[in-house]
Amino acid sequence: MNMVGTSAFREGRKEIADKLLRRHFLAGVGMAFLIAVLEVVLYFVEESAGLLQDGQTAYLYRCVLLPTGLDIVAVCIVLGVWRFLKNNRVMAYAVSLMHMFFAFIVYSTHIQFPSLYIFFAIAILLTTAYGDVVMTSTVTALSIILKVISDISPAAYPIRSLSSAIDFRLERQNFIVSLIALGAFYIICLVMIAIEREKNALGIQQERENVQLFQKIMTDTLTGVHNRNALRLSFDRVIADKTDTEYVLAMLDIDYFKNVNDTFGHLVGDSYLQALGRVLDHVPDAEAFRFGGDEFCLLFAGCTRKQVEERCRTAQEKFLGNDLCRKYAEVNVSFGLAQYDRKITPSEWVQHADHALYEAKKNRGSICFYQPEETE
Repeated sequence: MNMVGTSAFREGRKEIADKLLRRHFLAGVGMAFLIAVLEVVLYFVEESAGLLQDGQTAYLYRCVLLPTGLDIVAVCIVLGVWRFLKNNRVMAYAVSLMHMFFAFIVYSTHIQFPSLYIFFAIAILLTTAYGDVVMTSTVTALSIILKVISDISPAAYPIRSLSSAIDFRLERQNFIVSLIALGAFYIICLVMIAIEREKNALGIQQERENVQLFQKIMTDTLTGVHNRNALRLSFDRVIADKTDTEYVLAMLDIDYFKNVNDTFGHLVGDSYLQALGRVLDHVPDAEAFRFGGDEFCLLFAGCTRKQVEERCRTAQEKFLGNDLCRKYAEVNVSFGLAQYDRKITPSEWVQHADHALYEAKKNRGSICFYQPEETE
């Protein structure tokens, strides 16, 4: 039972992480596409206003074709990583670095607009969704390095010449202010991550408590196997299953269990029930349920009739081999089996298995499959 709840909890968290990663990637692709469209629009605006100083071909190459081509290469690299590694943590780094690369391309292409360092800030901000301080720190450090490269290297921004009329002091002030702003933004992101981690910790704790409560509601307190509430849910899953999976329901109880209680007391009787629960909980390809009293159920999935009978026979042997049977009384277990038919209701399915158990009890310790002709 614990594994069932834990597995569902982990699957839920993985699904959330997968959605976050896909949206992060699509946001980057969308941003790159939007920037390319804006560059084309800006080209027509500047051309109509007569502001193209380098000529049409040079502008298209520098601001549209080259940046777009580099963005496409980055996207292809990330998709390749996604396809071959299939590791969410590696992918989160790859997508974050892709965003940072897009920011570098935009900033370097239009170095005359210092405020475009905001694209680096956006790349840093998006990493906070993962709550990973190392990732945010890495992207921040690399963003600052790439920004400095763009600011100090003439090769990184061919549109600026050394004879530019931009005031050097103003340029230096913009440079210092932008670095301070990115540093402050990084600190804000760390605070956001810390707050988000606290919220996530509370959410995870609440989710674990919900899983534990669900397990408690679905578990028989004496034997540790599922109870009738869980059996009803399993029936719902069987009905909803549209595949060709074959299901078999086994009803079973302990032979002469009343004599055990009357002779040795109910505490010993409870020990027999617990021993049977431990055996049933390890039957392959089956879920174990306590139906009531000394009556249990096994729900087999994907097993042939022969396989079901073999597993039931093995369960009988294991139960007979427990210390209680040697110390007090050797009692066996009888099984009644019924295959699921979509034409019947779960209640009728239980009745069929119960009827087969009634037939099995005529020869204690036997295993009997329900035969429709028995009711005719």
